Amino acid sequence: KILHQTNYFDFFTIMVTAYSQYSIQAFDYNVTGYLLKPIDIEEFKAAVYKVNKMIIEPTVISNKNNTSKKIKLHTIDSIHILDPNDIIRVESEGNYSFFYTKNKERYIISKYLKEVEEMLDDAIFLRVHNSHLVNLNHLRSFIKEDGGYIIMVDGCKVPVSRRKKEMLLDFLA
Repeated sequence: KILHQTNYFDFFTIMVTAYSQYSIQAFDYNVTGYLLKPIDIEEFKAAVYKVNKMIIEPTVISNKNNTSKKIKLHTIDSIHILDPNDIIRVESEGNYSFFYTKNKERYIISKYLKEVEEMLDDAIFLRVHNSHLVNLNHLRSFIKEDGGYIIMVDGCKVPVSRRKKEMLLDFLA
């Protein structure tokens, strides 16, 4: 009943119940674990381990040939696999990060920009502002006026902090 009343799922849930008939409904709410009473301690440990792994596991995955790395984005209702080359920019607001892609898609995850920055290759991604991380391959131009800002291929204007301006200019040289 609580999950039914919740509109926003920015958490992992392990459901513990004595009623097996709710297991199908649990999948509708992306329940991470489903335990029936009486609780088996090993099943409980496994469910907690699974949640812990989902929270702290590396979000970069690679294929068998290790030729292209992909990242996993855990959004409210799905897990999305993205090629970092398709990401134009990432903007943060508090502990949420908004990914903008070439396909004009937007994904929201509950991670600080610092965590996102660690997920992505620093050879192509540069944090140009406290709340902005850009894919340098999708940079259209740098405008020097108003302290400096970037125009990305999607037309978005991204501010550049004074501290990051020199690093960006070195890249553009």
